[in-house]
Amino acid sequence: VALIGALTDDPALKLDNASVNAALAAGSMMRAVGKACNGVTVDAVGARPFLRVILLLAALGAACFSAAQGRGMLVCVIGLLGFCNSGGWLAAVKVIEAGFHRDAWSDCFSALATFSRLGAITARIGLSSLLVALRWRSIALISSPLILGSWLLTTQVFLTGAASSVNHMDVNAPDIDELEIGKRGPAEPRLSRIVRMLTNRGLGLQSLIVASSSCLVALENMCPLLLKDLTSLSNAEIGVLATAFPGGVLCGVLTTPRIYARLGTPFGKLCFELGLQSVTLFTCLAISVLASFEAGSVHPAAFLVCLALMAFGLALNYYIKPGMHCLEFGEDCATASSLLDGLGLLASVLFQLAASHIFKGGGQWQEVMLLSAVLAVPMPICTALLFVERSGQPRRQLDMCPRAGAGLGWLARAAASRLLWRAPSQGLKGAPA
Repeated sequence: VALIGALTDDPALKLDNASVNAALAAGSMMRAVGKACNGVTVDAVGARPFLRVILLLAALGAACFSAAQGRGMLVCVIGLLGFCNSGGWLAAVKVIEAGFHRDAWSDCFSALATFSRLGAITARIGLSSLLVALRWRSIALISSPLILGSWLLTTQVFLTGAASSVNHMDVNAPDIDELEIGKRGPAEPRLSRIVRMLTNRGLGLQSLIVASSSCLVALENMCPLLLKDLTSLSNAEIGVLATAFPGGVLCGVLTTPRIYARLGTPFGKLCFELGLQSVTLFTCLAISVLASFEAGSVHPAAFLVCLALMAFGLALNYYIKPGMHCLEFGEDCATASSLLDGLGLLASVLFQLAASHIFKGGGQWQEVMLLSAVLAVPMPICTALLFVERSGQPRRQLDMCPRAGAGLGWLARAAASRLLWRAPSQGLKGAPA
């Protein structure tokens, strides 16, 4: 993403906004295909064997990306990278579910979300800074050995021995619930579990929320194009300032779950979620208004503030709650996550293709942002319906309260303390209805 501005300036590729959005859509489509395949694969073979293969493919894709000639090869390579990218989060979800007790899930997932955003910001700033001295092809080639280094650390150091196999759950613990009992009980056929998962109303509503918000998250990849067209910034400046979106996500991950946990009633939590979604909706409309002015006439800070606020509003409902929801499905958590992510990625593909069509037809960013605002409307509607769905069932309080910590550990724990206010006592192995 940090190199998109440089790609459009490369005369050998001959790219315009429509071509770039089509390539991004191809990457999102392959991510959706990867989610559909990799979720079941991770549940079946485990995280470590899966990462051994997928990280090597990613390193190969990065090397091919540096040698891309023409639109066709660029689309294929971005598709390969998108497929590889789809498996990282699923593997992390599987490691959390299999290796930690339920009480530690919130800590683990908040750390995952926090450092994921920190990694995105650091990578973009680093790559964009290199654009000052190096061509984009050289930078892409450098990323290949970096991915190989991550393969070595992940599969040969972090996920070895106890780190990849120990399950910390104590079946004799007094707080044992039906989720843990289900995981130890007679195995239900996988196909039957997947069918029940697909007909789960709560997961269905959550998937619609994810699909709606995914269209807005797709704007993260389009930020460099937006800033390039509507401001007078250089490619290096655009690459750095485009981190406003992941920066907003990071702030949201670190603050909104803490506020959410302190709200005493389910209705108060609902109002807080709807408030965050309203912020996202209004910032889409604000960017649409700013885009109607002549290019370069609006200070870049105005776009950056809107992008950061948009991402802040998405953090809780897109980056945190869906993942915690999927962990409730026990040994099928990666499959549940792949269902949510796959539908979300399909929605983002359709949005990116629609944006490409708008640009081909002579449209501008104003129309694209209006479309994103319309697609954001289902978010609050489905959130309210999910609240009504849960209100009609008996629930018990989940103890997601973080323990005391310090430094980065405290930040990670604070990010997602007690995210889910209640879990129903009936359903698929303790999963929400």
